[in-house]
Amino acid sequence: MREQLHNLHKRATTGSRRMAHVRQQRARAVEAGPALANFAARMFGRFDVEITDVNLKTRRRISDKAHKDYNDRFDKVGDTVRLKVICDTAEQVAQVQRQIWRQKEMAMSRLGRDYERQGFPFPSEPVITKVKDNFTVPKVHGYRAINTKVQMPNGVTAEIQVVHR
Repeated sequence: MREQLHNLHKRATTGSRRMAHVRQQRARAVEAGPALANFAARMFGRFDVEITDVNLKTRRRISDKAHKDYNDRFDKVGDTVRLKVICDTAEQVAQVQRQIWRQKEMAMSRLGRDYERQGFPFPSEPVITKVKDNFTVPKVHGYRAINTKVQMPNGVTAEIQVVHR
């Protein structure tokens, strides 16, 4: 009986600690939202593309993803705040693609090629850290998009997804 009570207490303590991490991660995502929207507007606003509103991952989804994919490392969940850039033409996709790679190269020249692996302090402005281009090499089932990870000044890793309507 005593062991059962101890295990219940242990699970409750772990659960409340976990929820505190989730609330903190979500609060940081909310804080990063306006900066991500401004960053996207500055980068892609002149291309006449649709930029969706910022979307936040729910607390439950953050918790599930951290547990399943990152061994309960909540800071590793990379798309707690995200938005989409929707292009109507192949030319718009190409323009957005060039702009993303240009920004990534500028960040690497300023911060070094191994920026995200070296554990530098968070940047003072949003920085593109990773680009996965599924337009150039589409997935087997035909999925085509550009998924871009952006390191935000408050430590959140955001995502910008570029898709063709």
